[in-house]
Amino acid sequence: MSANKEENKECKSVQFDEKTENPSSGLINASDRLAHVEKELLDYKNVSEADVDNYLTLLHEYNETRDTAQELIGHLARIRGTTTKQIYTDFFPDIDDVYSS
Repeated sequence: MSANKEENKECKSVQFDEKTENPSSGLINASDRLAHVEKELLDYKNVSEADVDNYLTLLHEYNETRDTAQELIGHLARIRGTTTKQIYTDFFPDIDDVYSS
């Protein structure tokens, strides 16, 4: 295989952002876009940055608590030799949208 063909093969494995020639610029552009959208959201909603930070902290805590609960339900299902769907049915009989069948 010639050197030119090897160079072309290597170039095909690197994906470039269509608007630039820097492969990492896509991440930088995404970061800039995210910062811009967050600023617009703050301006539009007239919400303080402290409120947004507090909301994100609470959301993070909720997600960690939910994930821990999911793990515990999974462990309980293994101990009982059943499925997590059955555990939900046993503990939360009034909730019918946990597992849509």
